[in-house]
Amino acid sequence: VSPAPSISANPSNGDPPVVDVTTLYSLTFMSDAILTDDQIPAFEITTRDFLNINQPLDPARGTVVVKVTVLDQRIVSRSRNLRALQTAVPVTVDMKIDGVVSPNDDIPYSFEGLVDVVFTTRRLVLRNDLEDDGIIVQFPN
Repeated sequence: VSPAPSISANPSNGDPPVVDVTTLYSLTFMSDAILTDDQIPAFEITTRDFLNINQPLDPARGTVVVKVTVLDQRIVSRSRNLRALQTAVPVTVDMKIDGVVSPNDDIPYSFEGLVDVVFTTRRLVLRNDLEDDGIIVQFPN
């Protein structure tokens, strides 16, 4: 488990100022069940690291995800016929994602857009990262 990334800015030393940002995001995947209380901390840390490593911008430029918090999770309802055919169920996890951005950075995305781009384009990487933590998920195509 890696420590939370940090970005320090000291405007008096010429460092750019940073702004705290927060977004809410819902991620749906197939799993055997919702995350257990023991899995949630690993999910949060792995997801935070995944967002930082896979963002299309260099984190040194001033955009860093500092914390991911699972707010809620639920099994998405589905038809009885589909239930009989599958052991995995669709699970939606609602997260609060906190970060910092440099307002002077020339970022082509909003923070929300950046998070969405990473989750949308790099699902396989997240699946593999979570699997390394013993959390088995599949994403719909």
